[in-house]
Amino acid sequence: MSKGAIVFAEDEPGLRAMIGALLKAGGYTPVPVSDGAQCLRMLSQVQPRALLLDITMPTLDGLQTLKAVRGSHALSMVPVIMVTSHAEAEVLQEALRNGAAGVILKPFKAEEFIPRMERCIAQARGRR
Repeated sequence: MSKGAIVFAEDEPGLRAMIGALLKAGGYTPVPVSDGAQCLRMLSQVQPRALLLDITMPTLDGLQTLKAVRGSHALSMVPVIMVTSHAEAEVLQEALRNGAAGVILKPFKAEEFIPRMERCIAQARGRR
């Protein structure tokens, strides 16, 4: 039995495949998309347990997608976790100011990915 759907937006195909495999191994139903615009379309069809967003993506980047999700009444309670190689403090602070539940920095260790994601989800749910 699945722990729930996780929609994740990642434009790099190899990393998208790896995150999908990690989510599946962790008991989740992975729902991969390649950019923020596809992510928003998918969110009209799937009510995910959480949303993972890369910051740098074509069409609609992760911060723009985060703002759109937080501006939607139907999606406002979905925990959003940024998965990014951007370690600049101002970028990460902007994500947190706009409602991100947490950040997972790339590169990450495969064995740490699911526990870190689950901590972010639990903390987001605990704040509500």
